[in-house]
Amino acid sequence: MKEFEVVVAILNKDNANRLRLSLESLVAQTFREFNVVVIDGNSKDNSLNILHEFSQKDKRIHYIIQKTEGTGYARNEVIDYVKKAFPNCTKIVWGDSENVYDVEYLARIVNACKDKDFTIVGGKNVIDSDTPISQALWWYYNGLPGIQLTVSGNNECVPMKVYEKHRYPNMIRGDDYVFHLELQKEGYKFYKSLDAACTLQQLRLLKTL
Repeated sequence: MKEFEVVVAILNKDNANRLRLSLESLVAQTFREFNVVVIDGNSKDNSLNILHEFSQKDKRIHYIIQKTEGTGYARNEVIDYVKKAFPNCTKIVWGDSENVYDVEYLARIVNACKDKDFTIVGGKNVIDSDTPISQALWWYYNGLPGIQLTVSGNNECVPMKVYEKHRYPNMIRGDDYVFHLELQKEGYKFYKSLDAACTLQQLRLLKTL
């Protein structure tokens, strides 16, 4: 398999239709030098068939089946897999299968992550619903005006060197929040690239692996 310095890690469970859209948006990226690793939480829908289909069409796309449960566990399984399968990887761009990416997303978030003054780089989350809960989630994922913008675990670029010392807590949900708090305490820097946009499907946001 061809190695690149960037791996896009996608978490999925029982989200076949959106998974297809997410992978289609990644295949269409203007930035081409990346591999995709999808970790599937033992889906009961058509997700595995879609993953097999895309992995056959595009050799950059790979998938593994999660051995545990919860997003924290899933992220750590991906990190271990990437270290073995792609030892030259320097950055992981984290995402979920509800994410559909702008064609310039990877070019912009990877370029922003090259800046030596920033460690964790997040992108802009676009919520595809105007319901009250969706608007509340918009503030959660994108922050409030006038304060440091939020970086969320389903839309961020993290240098692999961070994982030499830190791992995600083994939690069902909220692992990225606890992980970020740990990094902030140690002085890691965060930055938000507002032109690196992905669209999230609100109905999937509260589901877990």
